[in-house]
Amino acid sequence: MHITRTRKSPSIIRSAWLVAAVIVLSSLVGCNTVAKYREARATFNRAAEIENGVKIGALKDTPAIEDPMDPEQRILTPRLAENEELRSLYRAALATLQSIDGQGEAELHRHELLADKLTLEALCHWRLGEDDKAEDVGEKAAKLFSGNSPQKPEKRSRDSYMIQALPGLIMNDQAHRMILEKQPLDAKDFKEIKDLLIARDDCAWTHIHNTRIEAERGNHDIKDYLLHAEIAVYRNLMEAYGVSKDTVPTEGGENVAFENSKENLPKAKCLLKELKARDSDKYLDWLGTFGLSDDRVVEVNEDDCAKAIR
Repeated sequence: MHITRTRKSPSIIRSAWLVAAVIVLSSLVGCNTVAKYREARATFNRAAEIENGVKIGALKDTPAIEDPMDPEQRILTPRLAENEELRSLYRAALATLQSIDGQGEAELHRHELLADKLTLEALCHWRLGEDDKAEDVGEKAAKLFSGNSPQKPEKRSRDSYMIQALPGLIMNDQAHRMILEKQPLDAKDFKEIKDLLIARDDCAWTHIHNTRIEAERGNHDIKDYLLHAEIAVYRNLMEAYGVSKDTVPTEGGENVAFENSKENLPKAKCLLKELKARDSDKYLDWLGTFGLSDDRVVEVNEDDCAKAIR
């Protein structure tokens, strides 16, 4: 049998080659973009690991106080020196993320990584103290997460929890910066800090606590990080009291800042008691910074904690 070979026309061959080239190019762009994203995440994780080590060291080095209600004692954590290594790592991660163009973002979207990329970008801005940029990018990430199919708590990603808590984490840092920069605090300063931390509906504690409750329901490991963040909110409130008690006017013979701290100390005890059940070492680190003994935390009633915290 004689088989006749048919020659494909040059135009068909060129078209096939172009299609193949486009497919290969798109694949390379996708691989390159995902590689950039993973590189940025690895850089960010290195920075976060270093920063956590610095914070834990500072927490251990903070002298314990005997009584947080003693007007003669200051409980302000010393300002940590600027760590250029940290800032350079966060800047490097951010630069890598910002080098991803619109085509790259479209590719990440196809890989369901765009919300994660924006989350990482927002977190870099946050750690660099660029609050407005962190909030703007965070809102974009939140919209993407909310636009996805509704997920049960146990199915949610770590990034989706982080972006939900981010406004509260930013406010907590803003309050801490005010404490460090404006001490001694006057009545107006103290009220602004209290509003940021716990007083208004849209406050640091509300964002962090609500996110943690969802993470608890999903048994996601980020719940432990968020518990520490909640404790830090009340630690900042106690610090604000520590540098404002001499300047905040009294009402009815009582110091306003003193009363606010005394009122919220049981809430801090409840959170510490919760931490003790999970991580006794970190619990002891925090305990001294509040000037509390273990027996004063253990004595907290579970029903009172439910009323104070939930």
